[in-house]
Amino acid sequence: MAHLTFITSNAAKVALAAERLRPYGVSVEQASLELEEVQSFDVVEVATNKARHAMSTLKSPFFVEDSGFYINALKGFPGPLIKPIIQTLGEDKLTGLVGPNESRDVEVLSVLVLANPIDGTINTFQGSYLGTLATQPRGDHTRGWLLSRLFIPQGWNATLAELNETEWGQFLDDFRQNDHFDKLGKWLSEQEKQTSHHP
Repeated sequence: MAHLTFITSNAAKVALAAERLRPYGVSVEQASLELEEVQSFDVVEVATNKARHAMSTLKSPFFVEDSGFYINALKGFPGPLIKPIIQTLGEDKLTGLVGPNESRDVEVLSVLVLANPIDGTINTFQGSYLGTLATQPRGDHTRGWLLSRLFIPQGWNATLAELNETEWGQFLDDFRQNDHFDKLGKWLSEQEKQTSHHP
């Protein structure tokens, strides 16, 4: 079984990663490191920079994850800066930044960067989900997701925080089709096959 370190201080994220990668024969352990975070609207650049920074500390393969919330009407703002923006402005002010006659279309982009300090390689895996920004924060079931009260997934009329458990399960089944964890797991499986065929 392959073994990877997930650099994050969030234990819930580690549990999710372990659950998602287990079918691909990958075990996951947590490591917390203070990583340099570049101020960029490009979530791939932010995650890749973190991985390069961590390479000098870790000696075995690891990955980092980052997400961005891109609001079309705001030219992609706040992107990867969603956490400090919500902490500073609050949910209500963020939803109010888009005018009544403007598009409320958004994209959630999640990125995993797999780094191998042994050979210096870096691989990036992306998953995205489209939806709209709610006109005001709605719902109580945040389930630890920062965007739960703001994001209405494509095909739904409710925010994530308004979904009941059955609906949440349906959303996750859809959301996880070929997402960044799936792509990482498939890539690792392919690498494993190639290695076993070429000793």
